[in-house]
Amino acid sequence: MQKRRSPSTHCFQASFFHFRGPDNARIEGYGDSENVRLRDSEGEVWQGTAELDEGIIRLRFRNSHGRTMSGVSDGVAITLRDDKGVTWRGYAG
Repeated sequence: MQKRRSPSTHCFQASFFHFRGPDNARIEGYGDSENVRLRDSEGEVWQGTAELDEGIIRLRFRNSHGRTMSGVSDGVAITLRDDKGVTWRGYAG
């Protein structure tokens, strides 16, 4: 059975997202829970969503080359890991 999203799964209001990775690489962007669009320091665009699931905020992103990033948030700090194993830490403000 497939889980359906409901309005109660919204976890972020419209926010600006900031992430830092290794060597101070940055990923930044704007969005809300349904649609988040980020741009990294190399100009790649990442699109994704943030969903509230049993008290944990889960984030998933994908770029046009098929690379993925996913992570979790406690509502304050966000930790993402990409498909190469690089950890990105940030927040929505």
